[in-house]
Amino acid sequence: MNGKAPDFLIVDVEGFEFDVLAGLDLTRHRPTWMLIETLEEDRVSDILGGYTRIAKLSYHDYLYKLNEGGEA
Repeated sequence: MNGKAPDFLIVDVEGFEFDVLAGLDLTRHRPTWMLIETLEEDRVSDILGGYTRIAKLSYHDYLYKLNEGGEA
């Protein structure tokens, strides 16, 4: 990655999304887009400060975009 954060991150880990999100350093690396599979969208949205849910792509898939300036 050469020190550059990914532009797009997909989290599809069959119920372990909160473990994955807790392990991310979103103060250091903030992908512009995230696609997250979850049954608990409200809980994910609470964790992702600085991101806005853009779309529900399927029953479990949600697309998030980093807010301008990365602020909540």
